[in-house]
Formats: sequence, C-alpha cells, structure tokens
Amino acid sequence: MMLDMEKPSRDFKGIWIPKEIWESNQLSLMEKVLFVEIHSLDNERGCYASNRYFADFFDVSERQIQTRIAGLKAKGFITVIIKNRYERVMRAVGKYARVHGEQLKQLRQDQAGLVAEFVGRSDRDELVDHTAELPRPHLQRLAGFRIDLDQLGERVLQTPRN
Repeated sequence: MMLDMEKPSRDFKGIWIPKEIWESNQLSLMEKVLFVEIHSLDNERGCYASNRYFADFFDVSERQIQTRIAGLKAKGFITVIIKNRYERVMRAVGKYARVHGEQLKQLRQDQAGLVAEFVGRSDRDELVDHTAELPRPHLQRLAGFRIDLDQLGERVLQTPRN
C-alpha cells in the first residue's frame, strides 16, 4: 500500500481533463486519467512517480501502467527520460507542457511587454508582477491580445528544453 511510500508533490486543484484529451479517440480512458495524473505531478523536476505509485493509485497492475505509459509516449503526449539507470522522469509535451524556470520567467516578461505596449507603459518589470492588478477597462481591452499571448506561449513551449 501507499502508507509507507512518500507521496510525490503535485500541482493538484481537483480533477479536470482538457476537452481535447477527454474527447480524444486516440486515447483509452486509462490513458486519459494517467496522463492527467502525470501532468499534475509534472513539477519543476518533472514527474518521478513510479509504476508502483500509479498502480496503487489506480488499483491496477504495474504491467498495465507500463503499457499505458508506453502508449502515451508513442502517441506523443509525454516524454520519458531515464536518468542514472533507475530514475525515470516523465513530462507532458506539446500544448500541455508545463513551462518552468527561465522559460516561465521569459514568458512572463514577454507577456508584460505586450501588456505595457498595449496600455502605453514602459515599466515592464513592474508589470510582470502586477498584470492582474490592472484597472478593469485595461483588462477588457487586453482580450484582443489573447491570440498574441497564446502564440507567444506556443513558441516558448516548442523551444527545446535542455
């Protein structure tokens, strides 16, 4: 049982499966929920959860987990990297990849630059931390920048990781 195992840290706020994942004919139901679990555990260092952890969590065999992870990898939803022969690191990729560290900092700076350009301000560093505090009219006018920000985010996510 999981009682003696350390639970991995996670970004968990509830169960939410993106529409594209939920409606995908490419994934089995088990692959969908396993992907969401891997995504929630994908933190700064990646997801290090073992097959045993997932097997206990979903009450299935480790072999079923191995098969589903291989399927997610083959279908391009996750990457799997083996470190030091015994450490496996999994990460969500593509549209669902998490942005960490310097990439996240750069994305926030770029986003603040777009906001500053839109509202006519030059104090970009201040806007990085305070974009959520803009007056209501500015937030409404920023809706037009949504496409630009999404495209910027996609470029950052497509940049190869070290």
